[in-house]
Amino acid sequence: ETGNFKLSSAISLLQLEQMTPEQRDATLLPADCLLAGLQKVNLDSESAYYLQQGQSVWQAGLSEKGPVSLYGPEAVFLGLGEVTNEGKIAPKRLVLPAKNLTPSNP
Repeated sequence: ETGNFKLSSAISLLQLEQMTPEQRDATLLPADCLLAGLQKVNLDSESAYYLQQGQSVWQAGLSEKGPVSLYGPEAVFLGLGEVTNEGKIAPKRLVLPAKNLTPSNP
């Protein structure tokens, strides 16, 4: 057992070889399962857009400094960020969402 991962949930190479590509895809865990212990921050579309451009953004109501998991509108996983001493969220490692996010008033 490592973190939230258990050997009993693992799939062997033999099992993978016998699966179709679609079945293999269905066994994949979402990327944000690695950040399960972190504070979740939900951003509006404008903040998510600017964060994806590499800019730090303000977010009210954050209680702790440190790493956070980031989500955009409709709970789209954006990646890993960090709450700075100034109370801003700085992007650290971002993933490309399936759809592009744009600010409401570019």
